[in-house]
Order: sequence, then C-alpha cells, then structure tokens
Amino acid sequence: MASTKYFRLSPTFTLVILGLLLLSSAPGLDGMHLSCIANCSQCVKIYAEFFDGRQCAEFCIGMRNWGDGHIDCNDPTSISRFIRYQ
Repeated sequence: MASTKYFRLSPTFTLVILGLLLLSSAPGLDGMHLSCIANCSQCVKIYAEFFDGRQCAEFCIGMRNWGDGHIDCNDPTSISRFIRYQ
C-alpha cells in the first residue's frame, strides 16, 4: 500500500496564494505586479514564519513601476524589510 504524505500549509502562505489568485483578475495589475506577488509567495515557502508575506504582497501592489523594487528571495537587500526576527 502506497503511503501518502500530507503537506501542511501555513496560514500566511495560504493568504498569499489566495491573494495572488484574487488579484490575478484585478484591474490595474499587470505582469510586473503579479510576478512580484508570486516572488513573495516563493519567499514564504522558503522562509516560512520568518517572512511577512502579507507585507510583501502589499508592497508589490503599491509599487508604481519596476524601479520601486523587485523581490528576490536570494537577495537579502530586497527582502530585509519583510524578515521577521523572533
């Protein structure tokens, strides 16, 4: 009998994914914004409770142009404002 492993989603990750799905059809958001939100979601997967996915997504929605910022989970300077130190 094959065993099934269950994947438990954190509430923050679930909210970021839900927000991404809802915002994908929102007027005024283009691929740049959605890419930013997807990067936030990836950072939540990597850093779990140490990453503030909601604040990251709000940052993405609020940015006016690409020069405002780009989220890269491997770049400490781009994610430092979203790291939670416990």
